Amino acid sequence: MKLAAYLAGLFGVALFTAVVIHSDVAGLPLVSAQNIEDKDRKYVYFACQLSSDGKRLTLRRVSTDVIPKAITDSATIARQIEKSRDNPQLFQELLEYTRVP
Repeated sequence: MKLAAYLAGLFGVALFTAVVIHSDVAGLPLVSAQNIEDKDRKYVYFACQLSSDGKRLTLRRVSTDVIPKAITDSATIARQIEKSRDNPQLFQELLEYTRVP
């Protein structure tokens, strides 16, 4: 999957930017995004899917109820995602974005 070098957008009410770091963890395509409105500029993880025509991006944010915010290193987060892969609560609601020509 190819995504743009970075995304900037409004997800809910928080502004995020992402130098897209794409990885597959537990067979899930993931990207990380940085909350630029947060003074600590913490990263969040999204499962992502880009439509075959490249016009629609769907994201599902990894839930902090399942993967606690206290976990800060990426290796531990990846292990927790792998462990929780089949948990229906792993992701928050689906967000869909359409490319505007």
